[in-house]
Amino acid sequence: PRPMPVCACNYGPCEIDMAFDADLKLSVLMQGLAYNASQPLEFQLSSANAARDPVIEQQYWRILHLRTVAASVQILSAAVQPSWHIQPLLQDPTVQLVGMSQAAGAESSFLVTFVPVSVADVAWLVAEFPYEVSFDEAIIDAPQQKDERSSGPNLIVSSLKLDVGIKASMFIGAVRLGRGGGRSIFSLATYRTIELEEKIDENLHFEGFYQPGRAELTNTLRSFYALEPERYPVRSGFPARAGEDGEATFELVFSYAVSVGDHVVLSSEGDGAYYLFADS
Repeated sequence: PRPMPVCACNYGPCEIDMAFDADLKLSVLMQGLAYNASQPLEFQLSSANAARDPVIEQQYWRILHLRTVAASVQILSAAVQPSWHIQPLLQDPTVQLVGMSQAAGAESSFLVTFVPVSVADVAWLVAEFPYEVSFDEAIIDAPQQKDERSSGPNLIVSSLKLDVGIKASMFIGAVRLGRGGGRSIFSLATYRTIELEEKIDENLHFEGFYQPGRAELTNTLRSFYALEPERYPVRSGFPARAGEDGEATFELVFSYAVSVGDHVVLSSEGDGAYYLFADS
């Protein structure tokens, strides 16, 4: 018979009790045997890791094979297995786009913040999406230092002096933004030393800022007379002049797809802003 698992996690170690029960007919048919001694028993369970490794005394799995005989519980077999290593989860990582230029492919700045779970001195940031983010020319504020192994979407920063539970930040200038646009994805890990031999904390594939795509705009301006060359054969050849009506033609190319329901807003700004008139 299939075991009926019951989970319990009430203020202490979690337990899974699997009872191999069967009715009388099935029990007689199987001669009271639910599982062969030589056959492996395999099962899966879903859980969530702790934020960091517990102390070694609390980092193991224990299994007991119990049988109740004459109202008395007997232990038929037992085993203890060490648990796996838990990579501590870096808390509350954020990557903000704070530079003035924010279109795809532009040079801009990031502000990275996070809360370390363990003491460390080095951070490794990976820009996973959009593609082609580059830290090749990135600048880090002192006393933090950019490691020479940084390249492309990988940035290694040392001299962070990270302490447990204290919010840390990195300002990164001269970052080349990726192509396209959309929700950015990053991974961040910390290391004890610049040799990068011991990974301390990590947080993988977390969402950052929403990166705008790039719009390429070309335009032409024709004078009022150029709209009626037959009526104004001479003046139609002149460029548009100040104080006169004209017609502007724009051509737009987007790096990020325009979906149904989106808006495209075109504005004229600055001291020389144009007045725009709707066609009659």
